[in-house]
Amino acid sequence: MGKRLTYGLMGVGVGLLPYLAWWALTGKFKGISALCLAPACGNLFVYWAERKGKLKSIEELNRPLTLFPRDNS
Repeated sequence: MGKRLTYGLMGVGVGLLPYLAWWALTGKFKGISALCLAPACGNLFVYWAERKGKLKSIEELNRPLTLFPRDNS
């Protein structure tokens, strides 16, 4: 779970960078924009890391361990 949090926080930081640059240039602060952009980028980073194989998906993390695999035939 630590890796997921790390990738999520990296994405939040990357999501805030363009917003903070825009705020510095224009002087207009809209908190709702920052609250929408930052978590969205965090989720995109986690999704990207799952697709690249750097993280296990939630389904893999929650899969129960069994001694006998299910026979689907």
